[in-house]
Amino acid sequence: MMVSLLVTAILASLGVWQLQRADEKRTIEAALRERSASEPLWVGRDRLSLPDSEYRQGIAEGRFDGAHTVFLDNQIQESQAGYHVLVPLRLASESGSAVLVNLGWVPMGLDRQQLPQVDIPHSQVTVRGTLRRPPRAPFFLGDEGTQETSGWPKLVQYVNTEQLQSKLGYPLQPLVLQLAPDEPYGFVRQWPELPTSVQQHIAYAVQWFAMALVAVVVFVILYRRSFDGNEQRNRS
Repeated sequence: MMVSLLVTAILASLGVWQLQRADEKRTIEAALRERSASEPLWVGRDRLSLPDSEYRQGIAEGRFDGAHTVFLDNQIQESQAGYHVLVPLRLASESGSAVLVNLGWVPMGLDRQQLPQVDIPHSQVTVRGTLRRPPRAPFFLGDEGTQETSGWPKLVQYVNTEQLQSKLGYPLQPLVLQLAPDEPYGFVRQWPELPTSVQQHIAYAVQWFAMALVAVVVFVILYRRSFDGNEQRNRS
């Protein structure tokens, strides 16, 4: 019986912890939504900072460096394999830097060895979108260096702006500008919503509380059996 009480207390505390985590995620989600609704940042005037600039709306003006197009591999759109097309935008500011612009998704061709032909604007443009962290590196069993093709355009499994800028010969902003769906340039842009796991934490809390309730029922059953057993012994 003492074990049942201990298990009940542990399960209930885990449920409370999940509810606390849900409250924390609500706070983060509210901050992200407030950040995304705030006044857009002009990219290039100052170097973007992490994490304060992430999820902010950004505006950038410059020319695309179409000769250095990057294809991000393993991107799925409606069950079809393809790539995200990222192109450096050489900023019109005096900083001499650039920002990678994610122009959206394109499908993979019949021949995986042949990257798609994409149309990149050559004139000076002003683009708008959401500032996001570059896609993170997945877990590799082998050498990371084998996951990137040589030459241009470049096929990559993830985006490392520091490594990429050494190949480009000019500095890159640490964030990627995810092109807005209503911009006239780009390809398929069905971006996911802001990340949140509030409902997941609530679901976990419900599970823990349900198991705690089961533990209480088990405790009651064991207690009644023990009580009934003592009563029978006393009568005999």
